[in-house]
Amino acid sequence: MADFLYVYFFHLFDLKTWADVFTVTLFVASLFGLAWFAGRVQQRRRKLSAELQAQVAELRAERELLAAQAVADERGRIARELQSLVIRGVEGMTRYAEAAAVQLRSSISLASEAITGVERTGRSTLVEMRRL
Repeated sequence: MADFLYVYFFHLFDLKTWADVFTVTLFVASLFGLAWFAGRVQQRRRKLSAELQAQVAELRAERELLAAQAVADERGRIARELQSLVIRGVEGMTRYAEAAAVQLRSSISLASEAITGVERTGRSTLVEMRRL
């Protein structure tokens, strides 16, 4: 059997010497080595791609979390600003109403000015609230 393979191998590739056999063997081994190397490169590329996809998914989740946190922070800021605005407006209206009550006893025209101040403060507070 070995003689058959030997003769078949030599005649198939038209080999004359053992150096020719060594050259063909080296070439075939190189092809197998190249195929193995290409497989390893492909395997590493797939592994890297999977790792990068996992990292992208993690970064997207983190970005969504940060965006939600930014929205919550902005809502909190608006709520604080709105609360401050309402407090200032109500305080001003209370002062004007107290002044109107005191001045109502002495002069109706001064009381009228104080009530107009309450109205003006209420309107400006409403305008600012609508702006927010």
